[in-house]
Amino acid sequence: MGQLPDDEDPWAPVTQLVRVLEPGSYVALADGTDTSETMNRAIEAYNAHAPSPYHLRGPDRIASFLDGLELVEPGVVRTVDRRPDPDPDGRAAAPSPAVSGVGRKP
Repeated sequence: MGQLPDDEDPWAPVTQLVRVLEPGSYVALADGTDTSETMNRAIEAYNAHAPSPYHLRGPDRIASFLDGLELVEPGVVRTVDRRPDPDPDGRAAAPSPAVSGVGRKP
């Protein structure tokens, strides 16, 4: 959703998608957040030259894309916290300023 600025109503495509889904369908979303100064500076530099700017949002605004859906545990959390166990090779996931969530249409 980061490709769409707030003034273009990025919530509308999600609403349209959910509207046509059958009850019991799932929607998954992951996006970068504005919670890291390093990420904010990197996106600012990227946007200065990008043909399609990226728009970071806070975790609560990202979570709002799933409003009206039943959140699957653990809810909308840092992506690294969705599966905090190491991968099969024993490596832990690197921290990231991204969040993700899964919602089920009632």
